[in-house]
Amino acid sequence: MNKDVEEKIRERIKSQYPFPPYQSQLDLSKDIYVSLAQGTKVQMYMIVKVSIFESPTGTGKSYALIEGALNYLEDIKSNTLIKVKQKCQIDDGMPDWFNEPDVELKLNPLRKPNENKQQKKHVKLVDDDAIFDYSSSEETQINLRGQSLNDKIIYCSRTHSQLKQFINEIRRSKHKVRVSTIGSRQQLCVNQSILSKANNNVNKLNHLCKSHKKQCSYYKSLDTLEQYTQEIFDINDLLTASKKCQSCPYYAAKELSLQADIICTPYQLLMESIDQYIEPIIIVDEAHNFGSALLQTESCEVSLSQLNIIVGGIDDYRKKYHQRVKAKTLYYLNQLLQLCKSLIDKIKTKQSGSLITLIDFMVEIGIPKMNIIKLIKFLQNKEMRQRINGFIDSSQNVTHYSSFECFCKFISQLILTSQKESILYIEKSNTMKLSKINNYSSFQTLIDKSRNLVFLGGTLQPLNEFEIFKERVDSNEFIFKEYPHIISKDRCQLLVINAQLEYSFKQKNENLNQLMIQTNSLIQDIEKCIPEGIVIFMQTYTFLEQFKQYAKSNNLQFSKQVFFDEKQSSQILEKYSEVAKKGAILLSVVGGSLSEGINFSDHLARAVIIFGVPYPNLDSFELKEQININGNQYYDNITMRAVNQCIGRVIRHKNDYGLLFLIDKRFSEDKLRLKFSTWLQNRITIQNDFKGTNFFESFKKIL
Repeated sequence: MNKDVEEKIRERIKSQYPFPPYQSQLDLSKDIYVSLAQGTKVQMYMIVKVSIFESPTGTGKSYALIEGALNYLEDIKSNTLIKVKQKCQIDDGMPDWFNEPDVELKLNPLRKPNENKQQKKHVKLVDDDAIFDYSSSEETQINLRGQSLNDKIIYCSRTHSQLKQFINEIRRSKHKVRVSTIGSRQQLCVNQSILSKANNNVNKLNHLCKSHKKQCSYYKSLDTLEQYTQEIFDINDLLTASKKCQSCPYYAAKELSLQADIICTPYQLLMESIDQYIEPIIIVDEAHNFGSALLQTESCEVSLSQLNIIVGGIDDYRKKYHQRVKAKTLYYLNQLLQLCKSLIDKIKTKQSGSLITLIDFMVEIGIPKMNIIKLIKFLQNKEMRQRINGFIDSSQNVTHYSSFECFCKFISQLILTSQKESILYIEKSNTMKLSKINNYSSFQTLIDKSRNLVFLGGTLQPLNEFEIFKERVDSNEFIFKEYPHIISKDRCQLLVINAQLEYSFKQKNENLNQLMIQTNSLIQDIEKCIPEGIVIFMQTYTFLEQFKQYAKSNNLQFSKQVFFDEKQSSQILEKYSEVAKKGAILLSVVGGSLSEGINFSDHLARAVIIFGVPYPNLDSFELKEQININGNQYYDNITMRAVNQCIGRVIRHKNDYGLLFLIDKRFSEDKLRLKFSTWLQNRITIQNDFKGTNFFESFKKIL
């Protein structure tokens, strides 16, 4: 890129910062702006660009993202975008209407803009339980209202608390944009009658909301949306506004997102949200979690009890409506009934705990004999599924709500997936599970439906799961950049301690008592050298609980107050934070709720200690298949990404400082050591035993 243009972009963005940015922060903002500008539509040509940016934790990457993206958004809307790429050449022989931006033309390139549109015919409903015409679902109507050629940014992160942090950062900026947040019914439903009936059952809540929507006073009050007067909404703002005007925040969020410049959504809702907009810009923050979150979202299962409910429900449905619905509807219901009975037979006869070959299984249950394309089209009709599901749930006196929805999703995924993408097995609980083991199809969908993809995180390397994008786009349209840490070398060091005993739990550890003694001894030695707070990460909750019991039974005494993380308690962090300044130890687990997304700045973590290499449990079918496909390096990669996440807790801003301790000799081996984040590579010291440290001597004046 021309250096003058690059400098012009940098200065443009710098002028918008409400504070002096770090150099790496400004570089990241500039690179995001350039990436989005290069992904901009040029007349009828769309350049799909995938950008991956890694900037260490504590370098202000979220705000850098805001300035890069919002400056781009303002410039593209005011037609002042700084040109970073030449326009594509358009054939002068094409008619004028071919190059005009037109929503319907985009959906149907053979139609001229002035052509009259034919209205689709709709089947009149016999009653509330009759099959709905394929083209007239309410969801489709919402989607069509949302389609727009305006630039929209879909911003994704892991949790709503992270989305809220991002939105608060937007409020700090000078930019005037409209922001809305999409959430699930579980987070946004305010109808107390429905909530009490659902009794914390998510499927039941979804079913009750859909089936009682027309009777819901909050849904009926959606015409009061003009009272949602503010420009920026996080999930709490939606709930507050809905209480004020007594309307439904769940559906209000959908409506508000149609006018928003930025739509914030958790990972899990991205794939169902993307269809509402034409070629949006998708930005994924904290992207190290993104791939695994998609795999979980798109995996599905169906149980024996659910299948029995469906068989009874479809039978009752056919008896009640066989003279009032179309013959093709009955035809597809009969096919689904046949598939349902075949699945029941397979669950009863197949051995649990073993993998099933997908192709052979599909032949066994008769899928190749069916009209697959039409069956999928039938299954994908949301209104049809909701109506039949509602009938089954109400007529069968069920405890498993949304059984028919689960079944439809299962059959659709089974037909559309491949042996390379999913595995099928039966669990001991008489449940058949179809698990996604890679994101080939999901990532391709993102490429096809987005204008531009940006992934941002502090610990994205190794990039194994992002290699799919590299394979699917042109080499010059895929970029990866990493940025240096903002702290100097003397403010953070990493010590690898080659402890005598290895923290390995592949088999029952006969040296467990010796491991407890070694762990206690190291904690006692290290805590003497560390002021203020220490955060310790164990490999598993099992080992954490074993050490907790060991400490209790042996009446271990520490110079600092000790707190143990508990899965079900959210108050531990608060209690630890209150006393960390005076000296405290917090013990948690790698991959647990405290290992990422928590700001242990300053006195909250003057040291982070990790005991053992936290390899995931190999009992998982999914993990075994992923290793078979990607090799043992995949196992090391996901392990070290989790380690790098824990390491990121210690440094949170430019003036922060702290030590890192990794207790396991395997961390000193090249295959793991070389997978530490780049900024750490020149800060590593390896010791056979902990010999003490004078690291904090230079910070005594601060302390």
